[in-house]
Amino acid sequence: MIDDSTTDDSVDKILMLKNMPAYNISRDIVLNHDLLPGIMRKHASTDTYAAWSNSRYFNSSNASARSLFGSAFRQRKRADDWSFALGLSDCYWIKPDNSDVNFEDVSTYYQPFWSGNGGYSKYTAVPTVYTDGFLSKYWVDSQWLSKSGESVAKEIECSRLAKLCGIKAAEVTAGKKGDILVKNFTNSDIMFEQAIVSDSVFRSDNWDDDDIIREFGLSGFKMLLVDAVFANGDRHAGNFGYLRDANTGGYLGMAPLFDWNHALDTTGTNDILIRDAVRMVHKYEEWLAVAKKILSVISVNSKEQVYKDRASFVSFALQ
Repeated sequence: MIDDSTTDDSVDKILMLKNMPAYNISRDIVLNHDLLPGIMRKHASTDTYAAWSNSRYFNSSNASARSLFGSAFRQRKRADDWSFALGLSDCYWIKPDNSDVNFEDVSTYYQPFWSGNGGYSKYTAVPTVYTDGFLSKYWVDSQWLSKSGESVAKEIECSRLAKLCGIKAAEVTAGKKGDILVKNFTNSDIMFEQAIVSDSVFRSDNWDDDDIIREFGLSGFKMLLVDAVFANGDRHAGNFGYLRDANTGGYLGMAPLFDWNHALDTTGTNDILIRDAVRMVHKYEEWLAVAKKILSVISVNSKEQVYKDRASFVSFALQ
């Protein structure tokens, strides 16, 4: 049983990775370097902790979270205290030092504490509040994230084509409320870390396509190519990143691709995304055959004519 002492400011708050202490938030003490969020691994401090924490918190434009926050929490400190700051894309949480509660007791990977956009009770995880992004979204359950917007068809088509091209991408389907359902690609052993809060160049705005390829190799190359074909101009460092081992903190590689709601930002065939893609393929000519295969798959299988036209334009430019 958890009592009101969990909200006592005199009790140290510990950042946990599952049941392993990583950082004493109250005293600014590293307890296990390997388990820290990436942004804290070079220099753990209250500032880097705050930057990481803020990246997980809902944006004010997320109406689902705002409604829940306003009615149930009223202030962020209360949200953290009452829900242990649990999300559903990583296995981090905040534990009072005097508590004997375990990760399995409070994590929605194990406990169905909530219905996503309504059900809430004290000392339960509410991942909706810890879901970053501008669109209104909420976790329907531990498997599906509901996202509002007018890009259902675009997101489904981009995900489908990416998979046909042999690219790891989150499954996307249409919900019953005109929303987009994105399948969770994390679990209690594998977690997601946004590139913007990793221990890498992506923490700043001073990075480019070459940095993506240096970091992720062929997987980064494929992402850049399909984003160009899909005219997706919104691949910022908050919507790609890494998979990490939730038991060791180790990095496992690039996370599956997701978030194509800005596909078709342009409908032409000779914009900067296309020109950059052509230059990239010429530069990394060892992957020319891979690029041609991806372009061919999209040209043949796309239901969107713009994607076919853009893929064909790149293919022609590579001849």
